[in-house]
Amino acid sequence: MLINPIPWLKAHVGSAFKSWSPFVQVDFYSQRLYGVSAELLKKSQLSKTGNYTFYSQDDISNLINYLESFLGPPQTAYADSLDMARSNPGLHLILLLNTFKRNNSHVVDCPLPLRFHISSYPSVIITDYALVPQWGGLLSIDASDCMTRTGSTKMIAQKIIYVIRSVLGFPQIKEMYFDRDIDNTHTYHIQSNMDLNGQTTNWELNLWFLRRTIECLTETKRTIESLINLLQRLPNMIIRDDVAHEVYHSCSNWSLALDNLKRPDETNDSASSHNEIMCSLGVTFQYAYNALISSNGAFFDHSLLGLLYFEDDQKYGIYTPLFVPIGFALFLSTYRTFKLVFRNNN
Repeated sequence: MLINPIPWLKAHVGSAFKSWSPFVQVDFYSQRLYGVSAELLKKSQLSKTGNYTFYSQDDISNLINYLESFLGPPQTAYADSLDMARSNPGLHLILLLNTFKRNNSHVVDCPLPLRFHISSYPSVIITDYALVPQWGGLLSIDASDCMTRTGSTKMIAQKIIYVIRSVLGFPQIKEMYFDRDIDNTHTYHIQSNMDLNGQTTNWELNLWFLRRTIECLTETKRTIESLINLLQRLPNMIIRDDVAHEVYHSCSNWSLALDNLKRPDETNDSASSHNEIMCSLGVTFQYAYNALISSNGAFFDHSLLGLLYFEDDQKYGIYTPLFVPIGFALFLSTYRTFKLVFRNNN
């Protein structure tokens, strides 16, 4: 796993997101930080019982600030796009490996396990993974020769899936189903997300598609309105063809997504299974997501971004390139004319 984690991630973690395809694609990239110790960056605290060390929530924030200086930029997430304002930035999942030491008698010296204290009113939750919204998560792994059940590869995979689902906005609720007993009564059973091995149910994915569609449509509307207000200040502004195409593509996808949302009854009647309903909502989400990507690409285009900061100077930036070539020729002809006139007068 540690030599080349990509195959392990695809087999044990990526398999949980296969049902999201082709509407959501989850890719994995790995990076090793040699010689970087979390303990040296931010010293952990010793628990009252002395059985483990821990980071509080304030310590986690400081530790992330230190770790980010060692992390490479998420260029893999932006490799297929020229704009830097992406709607799908990469998530950082940092595994803190606790290594053992051997003393002079070749006896394994197991270090104290690292845990996180997460505030949950009115108590504090002690866990070996910490969730950081809109950023990713930290996972503490015990030393291999001192590893407990919580450090097994299966549990690590389930925790990574849990962190990804949480950051993406999936509600961490439980799956409930009922079974008929011998006495013909219904018994309800509840399974946690860990019991489901991270598999996403259809109704969870449908709810996520619907909520994300509304978020994308709302954000697209705000972006297009901001772009219109910006361009109305300079009616003579020349817009490049690729920017105009992005705006047209965004509005077209935004309209298609709204049309699909306006006909939920037709969608439910035509869909004979949960999978078909999921595909329909997935297509709607894809339209809304493409509209958001195109609107961001138009708004953050380098030719328009300067309008936010140098609005008064844009008139010079527009007309100077147009009149400099003609003005230079006029200046030379005028100079030669004056030179010829004064020479004849002399």
